[in-house]
Amino acid sequence: MDFTFNTNNYVKVRLNELGISILKKEHEDLSRKIYSYNGIGLGKFNLNLDEDGYYKTQMWCLIENFGEFINVCSRPPFDTDIICCQGEPPCKKILPITYV
Repeated sequence: MDFTFNTNNYVKVRLNELGISILKKEHEDLSRKIYSYNGIGLGKFNLNLDEDGYYKTQMWCLIENFGEFINVCSRPPFDTDIICCQGEPPCKKILPITYV
């Protein structure tokens, strides 16, 4: 069944060790950057998983965080079955094209 999906919608993935290490490194890098500007940093890395062990994030964040690590020849940082948390039936309204 087709459905529309906005990249702001949430998805859930099951991270593997690589995925967790990527998020942890990003957290530590950002915290160091904040410290360099005399900020208080982010504190300890905390991975929030749901009761089934899934990591929930917006689709655009998933792409931003893991996109460079996903390609044909490498092991992805999460199981490739992605759960879409939101979606709507495709729009049936077809707008007419007006030529001037």
